[in-house]
Formats: sequence, structure tokens, C-alpha cells
Amino acid sequence: MFQRSLQPEPYQNDRDMLAARVHHSQHLTRQMATVLGLTKVLNSRHKLEQQLTVILNETNRILDADFSVFYLLNERRKELWPHFLWDGRLRQIRQPVGNSIADYVIEHGKVVNVADAYNHPQYQTQIAKLGQVPIRSFLIVPICNRSGKISGCLQVINKQRGPFDQKDTQCLMIIADLIAIAIQNNLLWNQAEECKRLESEITRAVDIQRQLLPGKLPQLPGYEMFAFNQPSKYVGGDYYDFFPFPRTMSMV
Repeated sequence: MFQRSLQPEPYQNDRDMLAARVHHSQHLTRQMATVLGLTKVLNSRHKLEQQLTVILNETNRILDADFSVFYLLNERRKELWPHFLWDGRLRQIRQPVGNSIADYVIEHGKVVNVADAYNHPQYQTQIAKLGQVPIRSFLIVPICNRSGKISGCLQVINKQRGPFDQKDTQCLMIIADLIAIAIQNNLLWNQAEECKRLESEITRAVDIQRQLLPGKLPQLPGYEMFAFNQPSKYVGGDYYDFFPFPRTMSMV
């Protein structure tokens, strides 16, 4: 009587390993394709809120996360501004700078990867403010601006299958760089729009000033009149006019 061995055949192990590697490679390929697709969002003229909505939504998808949060540091007000999706819409709240995990990442510029958040109740308390999301695991990376200064951080919460790994960290850091670019582009865009607005106001002010000046000079026998007005910049405060008086007298 023959008894079948319970040990898997060698080729079965190799086949399973190969299938796992293929699946992992396909997953990485989809991640990179999605990240590259996000660069098109940065080149669009959508508002920052629309760009963040797309980026956070895609971050959840490619990292298999339940939730993601972008924290923007406002140094002047000493506040953190978390941005996150809730019911499909981008929401923002404000919280004072304190001792949260986001504050730690921004201050020290370190990546924090917690596989079992239940063993860290302080993390549960901090993130519960974002909508009472039950926390199992999370990964958070710093965001740096063009000068290399940390301006915020990006966090993903609850990977659907297993803990966040090194590949997830690398992918999230790339997305964090994309958010930094989106913020910089939005700042430059706002500055350009402000310059256009100022130029438009200056042009109107120049036209108004010209309308206040005499359209033509008076004609007096034996006299040749000439007047010139040139502001030191765009608009000046100088003004001139001619006022007729009796007995053919004029005053400038």
C-alpha cells in the first residue's frame, strides 16, 4: 500500500514563488503607472483642492489603504492643517502644533511605520480626530519644499492586506514629492494671478490719471504752450491744468 507524500513537489514551490513574484511585479508596475499618471494632474490648471482630491484618492488605491491624510504646516499660526477625503470630498481641519505623530515627523523629518497601532494608544487618540477612523496600521512620511525645508507630511492608514512595507514607503515618498510640487505650483500660480491683477489695476489707474489731465493746451497769441507729465513709476501724484482768468490771463 502506497501513501502519498504530504510534502509539496519542488516544482510546485517554484511555481508558487514565481507566481508571487509576478504578482508583486505587476502590483509595482501598476503603482508606478499611477504615480506617473499623477504628474499629469500637476501640469493641469486645476485648483489645489482638486489636485489634492485626486492625489489622495489615488494614494488610497495604489497603496491599498483605507484612509490618507496630508498635513500642511502653517508656521505663522503654529497650526497643522490636515487634509483628507470624507464622503468623497476634500475636508480640512485645523489643529494647534503639539505632540502628535505628525508633529514628530515634521520636526525630525523621519519616516514612521507602525504595523500594529493598537499597541500605541496615543496614536489612536491623535488620528481619531480625523473622523473616528479605527486605526490598525499607518505609514507617515515628511514632505519637503524646494528649499529642502519640511512643510508637512503625508500619512496612509490601514493597509488592507498586511503591514506597509519598504516598497510602500518608497511609493509614498514619491507621492509626497508630488504634493510638494503641487503646493509650489499653486503658490506660483497665485503669485502670477496676483501680478496680473496688479497690472490690470495699474493700467486702469494710468488711464484715469490721463483722463484727469488736460486733453489740449490753450492757444494764446504770442505764446507757445508745452506740458509733459511722466510718473516716476506707473502712476504718480502730479497734476497740472490751465485756468482762464479775465483780461486774457492764465495760471498754470
